[in-house]
Amino acid sequence: MNGNARMAVLLGLLASGAAGQAGRDWWQRLPGASPEGRHEHAMAYDAARGRTVLFGGQGASGLLADTWEWDGDTWLAQQPTSSPPGRRGHAMAFDASRGRIVLFGGLGGSGRLADTWEWDGMTWRQAQADRKRVG
Repeated sequence: MNGNARMAVLLGLLASGAAGQAGRDWWQRLPGASPEGRHEHAMAYDAARGRTVLFGGQGASGLLADTWEWDGDTWLAQQPTSSPPGRRGHAMAFDASRGRIVLFGGLGGSGRLADTWEWDGMTWRQAQADRKRVG
């Protein structure tokens, strides 16, 4: 099928409403607990544990400092013994060599943050920066 034929099929689906109906079938609300709505949060996939980790962001109640994990079926609220302070606009990534999620920076109640935290699946630990000069 060439490009023009594909476009004709798509336009036909849109005109009939079939494409819109199909789109409604793709998404469904899952029962159970879930994180509150937020923006400027961070998420990273923990490949060692097979879970997506969510931390913080800006919610209706202010800056959030909660940790949630998605196991592919269910959101699970975590209760770590230590945790970074609430923040938004931070970054998170999975460190495959160490099997941990790493969180850096963001904006907190006191302004810009330049701290680093690691999530091991049980608790957050603040990382101590190695101040050795390179070069």
